[in-house]
Amino acid sequence: EVAVDPMAETLNQIKFAVAGVILALIIWKFVPVSLWRSNAVWVIWAVAFALLVITAVAGVGDEEWGAHRWLMIGSASLQASEFAKIALVLVAARLFTDFREGQYTVLVFFALVGLLVLAPVLIILGPQSDLGTAMICVVGILAVMWLGEVPARTMLIVVGVVVALGLVGILGTEYRRERLMVFLNPWNDGEGGYGNGYQLIHSLYALAGGGLFGVGLGNSHEKYLYLTQSDTDFIFAIIGEELGLVGALAVIALFLLVLWAGMRIARTAPDNFGTMVAGGCTIMIVFQAFLNIAMVMGWFPVVG
Repeated sequence: EVAVDPMAETLNQIKFAVAGVILALIIWKFVPVSLWRSNAVWVIWAVAFALLVITAVAGVGDEEWGAHRWLMIGSASLQASEFAKIALVLVAARLFTDFREGQYTVLVFFALVGLLVLAPVLIILGPQSDLGTAMICVVGILAVMWLGEVPARTMLIVVGVVVALGLVGILGTEYRRERLMVFLNPWNDGEGGYGNGYQLIHSLYALAGGGLFGVGLGNSHEKYLYLTQSDTDFIFAIIGEELGLVGALAVIALFLLVLWAGMRIARTAPDNFGTMVAGGCTIMIVFQAFLNIAMVMGWFPVVG
């Protein structure tokens, strides 16, 4: 028999958290703010775009759940779109700032937006088939536009175009249409709840089973081969089951605290470029969290 360490995943998450905190401290202490406004932005974008192309277009990405989104480096996996999220916020802020300072004509500006912003999003949405990440990137870009004080009329037009493209992306793909129908009634999935509705049903079972205070930390029933992806995409359902409504609301409150702190940093940034980058990244992170929570609770279709 193979021994299973019940603390393995916990220790793994702690390692990532510690590494992230150390990296954040290094960037805060030793990387000047001016670097993000310099030509280093184009290098960051080029690396992120190259990873997207290598993973999705070149066909060397590891296939999981029918999509090429992960680049395998030895035993470790790398999701290229995570780098693209940051790169797109940086580049969008840089383009808006340069355009406002008169460095581009309108035609050149829109050409650069199409090449440097729209093209990576289309790769994420197309070859990588990742509607969720594409939505998160778009929200980050929209946040940059909002913080960059783009006129309300222009924002409405852009949002309208984005919504139209999103509907095409959902309705134009069979498995996404099926997810939309299942989202409306997971028990009516054509297989008595054992088909496409199975995951959402067990997510709802987990949340309902938690009650007000939960069944206790570590005592989840649904995570034992009932609810799949219980330690990743559907972790919020397990939090709700083990810690109840109180624990779930505490998690939501923490993300709202992140939003408040991030927007406070954005407001105190030395220039509008810093405001757009800090606010765009903050809104993008918090939107990703609440998008996931909405899917787990059945308030939004499962994207991907």
